[in-house]
Amino acid sequence: PNSSSIPHEFPVVLTAVPNPGFVFSHWAHNNSEDPVLEFNMGSSKTTRTAVFIPDPANIVTDGPPPMVSITSPTEGTHFGLTDAIAFRGEATDVEDGSLTEGFLIWPSNLEGQLGVGESFDCTLPSGAHTITLTATDSAAVSSTTTVSITVGDITNRLPDVTIESPENSGTFLTSVDIAFSAIADDPEDGALTGHSLVWVSDVDGEIGTGEAFTATLTEGHHRITLTATDSQDGARSPFIGIDVILPPATATILSPTVGETFLTSEAATSAERPITPTAARWPGQPSHGFLTSMASLEPDHLSTPLFRPWEIT
Repeated sequence: PNSSSIPHEFPVVLTAVPNPGFVFSHWAHNNSEDPVLEFNMGSSKTTRTAVFIPDPANIVTDGPPPMVSITSPTEGTHFGLTDAIAFRGEATDVEDGSLTEGFLIWPSNLEGQLGVGESFDCTLPSGAHTITLTATDSAAVSSTTTVSITVGDITNRLPDVTIESPENSGTFLTSVDIAFSAIADDPEDGALTGHSLVWVSDVDGEIGTGEAFTATLTEGHHRITLTATDSQDGARSPFIGIDVILPPATATILSPTVGETFLTSEAATSAERPITPTAARWPGQPSHGFLTSMASLEPDHLSTPLFRPWEIT
Protein backbone atom coordinates (compact mmCIF):
# COMPACT_ATOMS: atom_id res chain seq x y z
CA PRO A 1 0.00 0.00 0.00
CA ASN A 2 1.02 3.60 -0.56
CA SER A 3 -0.68 4.93 2.57
CA SER A 4 -0.93 3.95 6.21
CA SER A 5 -4.70 4.60 6.08
CA ILE A 6 -6.59 1.98 4.06
CA PRO A 7 -10.38 1.66 3.66
CA HIS A 8 -12.24 -1.33 5.10
CA GLU A 9 -12.19 -4.42 2.81
CA PHE A 10 -9.56 -2.80 0.60
CA PRO A 11 -7.26 -5.47 -0.94
CA VAL A 12 -3.71 -5.29 0.44
CA VAL A 13 -0.55 -6.88 -0.97
CA LEU A 14 2.62 -6.88 1.20
CA THR A 15 6.00 -8.00 -0.14
CA ALA A 16 8.81 -8.86 2.30
CA VAL A 17 12.11 -7.49 0.97
CA PRO A 18 15.21 -8.31 3.08
CA ASN A 19 18.18 -6.04 3.64
CA PRO A 20 21.56 -7.15 2.24
CA GLY A 21 22.94 -10.17 4.09
CA PHE A 22 19.48 -11.40 5.17
CA VAL A 23 16.76 -13.59 3.68
CA PHE A 24 13.02 -13.73 4.32
CA SER A 25 12.01 -16.50 6.76
CA HIS A 26 8.24 -16.25 7.40
CA TRP A 27 5.33 -14.05 8.39
CA ALA A 28 4.99 -14.02 12.18
CA HIS A 29 1.17 -14.22 12.38
CA ASN A 30 0.70 -17.38 10.29
CA ASN A 31 4.23 -18.77 9.66
CA SER A 32 3.73 -18.47 5.90
CA GLU A 33 7.03 -18.68 4.03
CA ASP A 34 5.64 -16.86 0.95
CA PRO A 35 7.20 -13.37 0.90
CA VAL A 36 4.06 -12.01 -0.81
CA LEU A 37 1.11 -11.63 1.56
CA GLU A 38 -2.39 -10.76 0.27
CA PHE A 39 -5.44 -9.96 2.42
CA ASN A 40 -8.44 -7.57 2.63
CA MET A 41 -8.18 -4.78 5.16
CA GLY A 42 -10.18 -5.42 8.32
CA SER A 43 -12.29 -2.99 10.31
CA SER A 44 -9.48 -2.21 12.78
CA LYS A 45 -5.75 -1.59 12.80
CA THR A 46 -3.84 -4.52 11.29
CA THR A 47 -0.18 -5.39 11.87
CA ARG A 48 1.81 -7.92 9.88
CA THR A 49 5.42 -8.75 10.82
CA ALA A 50 7.93 -10.26 8.42
CA VAL A 51 10.78 -12.29 9.98
CA PHE A 52 14.23 -12.14 8.37
CA ILE A 53 17.30 -14.24 9.20
CA PRO A 54 20.99 -13.97 8.22
CA ASP A 55 21.69 -15.39 4.79
CA PRO A 56 23.15 -18.90 5.37
CA ALA A 57 25.37 -18.36 2.35
CA ASN A 58 27.17 -15.58 4.22
CA ILE A 59 27.68 -17.51 7.49
CA VAL A 60 31.26 -18.64 7.98
CA THR A 61 31.37 -21.81 10.05
CA ASP A 62 34.14 -22.41 12.58
CA GLY A 63 36.97 -24.42 11.16
CA PRO A 64 38.81 -27.26 12.89
CA PRO A 65 40.58 -26.46 16.18
CA PRO A 66 44.26 -25.51 16.15
CA MET A 67 46.95 -28.19 16.16
CA VAL A 68 49.01 -27.69 19.34
CA SER A 69 52.10 -29.43 20.75
CA ILE A 70 54.59 -29.03 23.63
CA THR A 71 58.20 -29.65 22.70
CA SER A 72 59.64 -28.77 26.14
CA PRO A 73 59.51 -29.92 28.89
CA THR A 74 58.96 -33.56 28.03
CA GLU A 75 56.67 -35.96 29.84
CA GLY A 76 57.93 -37.25 33.22
CA THR A 77 60.99 -34.96 33.51
CA HIS A 78 62.20 -34.10 37.03
CA PHE A 79 63.66 -30.65 37.86
CA GLY A 80 65.37 -29.08 40.84
CA LEU A 81 63.85 -26.15 42.71
CA THR A 82 66.43 -23.73 41.21
CA ASP A 83 66.22 -25.04 37.65
CA ALA A 84 64.96 -22.59 35.02
CA ILE A 85 62.55 -24.79 33.09
CA ALA A 86 62.30 -24.12 29.36
CA PHE A 87 58.71 -24.04 28.11
CA ARG A 88 58.43 -24.41 24.33
CA GLY A 89 55.34 -25.04 22.23
CA GLU A 90 53.75 -24.35 18.88
CA ALA A 91 50.27 -24.23 17.35
CA THR A 92 48.96 -23.86 13.82
CA ASP A 93 45.43 -23.06 12.66
CA VAL A 94 43.78 -23.63 9.28
CA GLU A 95 42.43 -20.07 9.07
CA ASP A 96 45.02 -18.15 11.13
CA GLY A 97 48.26 -20.03 10.43
CA SER A 98 50.85 -20.04 13.27
CA LEU A 99 49.48 -18.89 16.63
CA THR A 100 51.76 -16.82 18.88
CA GLU A 101 51.80 -14.54 21.94
CA GLY A 102 48.45 -14.31 23.75
CA PHE A 103 46.91 -17.05 21.62
CA LEU A 104 49.07 -19.56 23.58
CA ILE A 105 48.46 -19.85 27.36
CA TRP A 106 50.53 -22.02 29.74
CA PRO A 107 49.01 -22.91 33.17
CA SER A 108 50.17 -25.34 35.90
CA ASN A 109 47.61 -27.21 37.99
CA LEU A 110 49.50 -26.08 41.12
CA GLU A 111 50.57 -22.54 40.21
CA GLY A 112 48.01 -21.27 37.72
CA GLN A 113 49.11 -19.37 34.63
CA LEU A 114 52.88 -19.51 34.07
CA GLY A 115 53.29 -17.58 30.82
CA VAL A 116 52.13 -16.92 27.25
CA GLY A 117 53.55 -17.40 23.78
CA GLU A 118 55.75 -19.95 22.07
CA SER A 119 58.63 -19.91 24.58
CA PHE A 120 59.66 -18.70 28.05
CA ASP A 121 61.66 -19.97 31.05
CA CYS A 122 60.70 -20.06 34.74
CA THR A 123 61.23 -21.95 37.98
CA LEU A 124 58.49 -23.88 39.75
CA PRO A 125 57.85 -24.80 43.40
CA SER A 126 58.10 -28.35 44.67
CA GLY A 127 55.38 -30.73 43.57
CA ALA A 128 53.92 -32.81 40.79
CA HIS A 129 52.86 -30.35 38.07
CA THR A 130 50.56 -30.92 35.13
CA ILE A 131 51.50 -28.34 32.47
CA THR A 132 48.82 -27.41 29.92
CA LEU A 133 49.27 -25.47 26.69
CA THR A 134 46.01 -23.98 25.38
CA ALA A 135 45.89 -22.57 21.84
CA THR A 136 42.93 -20.39 20.79
CA ASP A 137 42.34 -19.09 17.25
CA SER A 138 40.62 -15.87 16.13
CA ALA A 139 37.23 -17.64 16.05
CA ALA A 140 37.65 -18.56 19.77
CA VAL A 141 38.12 -22.25 18.92
CA SER A 142 40.59 -23.88 21.34
CA SER A 143 42.58 -27.04 21.77
CA THR A 144 44.98 -28.17 24.52
CA THR A 145 47.80 -30.57 25.23
CA THR A 146 49.50 -31.46 28.54
CA VAL A 147 52.69 -32.89 30.05
CA SER A 148 53.40 -33.98 33.64
CA ILE A 149 56.66 -33.04 35.41
CA THR A 150 57.98 -33.11 38.98
CA VAL A 151 59.96 -30.43 40.78
CA GLY A 152 62.08 -30.63 43.97
CA ASP A 153 60.99 -32.84 46.88
CA ILE A 154 57.91 -34.71 45.74
CA THR A 155 57.35 -36.63 48.96
CA ASN A 156 53.65 -36.36 49.68
CA ARG A 157 52.82 -34.37 52.80
CA LEU A 158 49.75 -35.44 54.73
CA PRO A 159 46.79 -33.12 55.30
CA ASP A 160 46.27 -31.21 58.55
CA VAL A 161 42.88 -32.15 59.99
CA THR A 162 40.91 -30.55 62.85
CA ILE A 163 37.55 -31.78 64.14
CA GLU A 164 35.70 -28.65 65.26
CA SER A 165 32.38 -30.22 66.28
CA PRO A 166 31.26 -32.12 68.28
CA GLU A 167 33.55 -31.59 71.27
CA ASN A 168 35.47 -34.54 72.60
CA SER A 169 33.72 -36.26 75.55
CA GLY A 170 30.45 -34.46 74.82
CA THR A 171 27.07 -35.98 75.71
CA PHE A 172 24.09 -35.87 73.34
CA LEU A 173 20.54 -37.21 73.16
CA THR A 174 19.47 -39.85 70.66
CA SER A 175 16.61 -37.54 69.62
CA VAL A 176 18.81 -34.54 68.74
CA ASP A 177 20.73 -33.84 65.51
CA ILE A 178 24.46 -33.63 66.27
CA ALA A 179 26.49 -31.09 64.26
CA PHE A 180 29.69 -32.49 62.74
CA SER A 181 32.25 -30.09 61.23
CA ALA A 182 35.96 -30.12 60.46
CA ILE A 183 38.74 -28.36 58.55
CA ALA A 184 41.23 -30.32 56.43
CA ASP A 185 44.06 -28.59 54.57
CA ASP A 186 46.58 -30.40 52.39
CA PRO A 187 50.00 -28.86 51.55
CA GLU A 188 49.70 -29.93 47.91
CA ASP A 189 45.93 -29.99 47.28
CA GLY A 190 44.72 -27.17 49.51
CA ALA A 191 41.36 -27.49 51.27
CA LEU A 192 39.90 -31.00 51.20
CA THR A 193 36.13 -31.24 50.77
CA GLY A 194 33.31 -33.60 49.86
CA HIS A 195 34.13 -37.30 49.72
CA SER A 196 37.76 -36.60 50.66
CA LEU A 197 36.40 -36.38 54.23
CA VAL A 198 34.67 -39.50 55.59
CA TRP A 199 33.16 -39.68 59.10
CA VAL A 200 32.73 -43.09 60.78
CA SER A 201 31.27 -44.17 64.12
CA ASP A 202 32.48 -47.44 65.61
CA VAL A 203 28.85 -48.09 66.57
CA ASP A 204 26.82 -46.83 63.60
CA GLY A 205 29.38 -47.10 60.76
CA GLU A 206 29.76 -44.31 58.20
CA ILE A 207 27.65 -41.33 59.26
CA GLY A 208 28.53 -38.67 56.67
CA THR A 209 31.04 -36.98 54.33
CA GLY A 210 32.32 -33.46 53.81
CA GLU A 211 33.20 -30.49 55.96
CA ALA A 212 29.85 -30.16 57.77
CA PHE A 213 26.59 -32.08 58.26
CA THR A 214 24.19 -33.17 61.03
CA ALA A 215 23.14 -36.65 62.10
CA THR A 216 21.46 -38.52 64.95
CA LEU A 217 23.24 -41.48 66.56
CA THR A 218 22.09 -44.54 68.46
CA GLU A 219 22.51 -44.90 72.22
CA GLY A 220 26.01 -45.70 73.44
CA HIS A 221 29.61 -44.52 73.55
CA HIS A 222 30.83 -43.61 70.05
CA ARG A 223 34.37 -43.27 68.78
CA ILE A 224 34.03 -40.81 65.86
CA THR A 225 36.86 -41.00 63.30
CA LEU A 226 37.34 -38.48 60.47
CA THR A 227 39.56 -39.71 57.63
CA ALA A 228 40.89 -37.00 55.30
CA THR A 229 42.50 -38.33 52.10
CA ASP A 230 44.49 -36.24 49.59
CA SER A 231 44.90 -36.77 45.84
CA GLN A 232 47.95 -39.00 46.41
CA ASP A 233 46.05 -41.23 48.88
CA GLY A 234 47.84 -39.72 51.86
CA ALA A 235 45.47 -39.75 54.84
CA ARG A 236 45.11 -38.62 58.44
CA SER A 237 42.41 -39.91 60.77
CA PRO A 238 41.85 -37.96 64.01
CA PHE A 239 39.10 -39.17 66.34
CA ILE A 240 36.99 -38.09 69.31
CA GLY A 241 34.72 -39.88 71.78
CA ILE A 242 31.15 -38.87 72.59
CA ASP A 243 28.27 -40.39 74.57
CA VAL A 244 24.73 -40.60 73.22
CA ILE A 245 21.94 -41.21 75.73
CA LEU A 246 18.19 -41.67 75.68
CA PRO A 247 16.12 -38.59 76.47
CA PRO A 248 14.78 -38.46 80.06
CA ALA A 249 11.29 -39.80 80.79
CA THR A 250 8.56 -37.21 81.20
CA ALA A 251 5.30 -37.30 83.20
CA THR A 252 2.22 -35.12 82.72
CA ILE A 253 -0.57 -34.60 85.27
CA LEU A 254 -3.86 -34.65 83.38
CA SER A 255 -6.17 -34.45 86.39
CA PRO A 256 -6.77 -32.67 88.70
CA THR A 257 -6.05 -29.38 86.93
CA VAL A 258 -4.23 -26.47 88.51
CA GLY A 259 -6.48 -24.55 90.89
CA GLU A 260 -9.36 -27.05 91.04
CA THR A 261 -11.37 -26.99 94.30
CA PHE A 262 -12.82 -30.08 95.98
CA LEU A 263 -14.89 -30.73 99.09
CA THR A 264 -13.34 -32.95 101.76
CA SER A 265 -15.95 -35.58 100.88
CA GLU A 266 -15.03 -35.61 97.15
CA ALA A 267 -12.49 -37.85 95.50
CA ALA A 268 -9.68 -36.10 93.59
CA THR A 269 -8.67 -38.21 90.60
CA SER A 270 -5.62 -38.27 88.41
CA ALA A 271 -4.90 -40.19 85.22
CA GLU A 272 -2.05 -40.29 82.75
CA ARG A 273 -0.19 -42.79 80.63
CA PRO A 274 0.51 -46.20 82.28
CA ILE A 275 3.85 -46.30 84.04
CA THR A 276 5.52 -48.62 86.54
CA PRO A 277 4.52 -48.25 90.17
CA THR A 278 7.87 -46.66 91.05
CA ALA A 279 7.88 -44.25 88.12
CA ALA A 280 5.60 -41.65 89.75
CA ARG A 281 5.03 -40.63 93.33
CA TRP A 282 2.13 -38.59 94.60
CA PRO A 283 3.14 -36.71 97.75
CA GLY A 284 0.17 -34.94 99.31
CA GLN A 285 0.44 -31.74 101.27
CA PRO A 286 -0.04 -30.90 104.05
CA SER A 287 -1.36 -33.92 105.96
CA HIS A 288 -1.65 -36.93 103.66
CA GLY A 289 2.02 -37.12 102.59
CA PHE A 290 2.76 -39.92 100.07
CA LEU A 291 -0.54 -40.89 98.38
CA THR A 292 0.33 -43.59 95.80
CA SER A 293 3.00 -44.74 93.36
CA MET A 294 0.51 -45.65 90.61
CA ALA A 295 -0.19 -43.66 87.46
CA SER A 296 -3.63 -42.69 88.81
CA LEU A 297 -5.07 -42.18 92.26
CA GLU A 298 -8.54 -41.84 93.72
CA PRO A 299 -8.34 -41.49 97.50
CA ASP A 300 -11.68 -41.67 99.30
CA HIS A 301 -11.10 -38.20 100.55
CA LEU A 302 -8.27 -35.87 101.51
CA SER A 303 -9.21 -35.09 105.07
CA THR A 304 -8.53 -31.68 106.46
CA PRO A 305 -10.47 -29.80 109.10
CA LEU A 306 -10.38 -26.55 107.10
CA PHE A 307 -10.39 -25.51 103.47
CA ARG A 308 -6.77 -25.29 102.35
CA PRO A 309 -4.83 -25.66 99.06
CA TRP A 310 -3.11 -28.98 98.20
CA GLU A 311 0.00 -29.40 96.11
CA ILE A 312 0.09 -32.63 94.09
CA THR A 313 3.52 -33.53 92.60
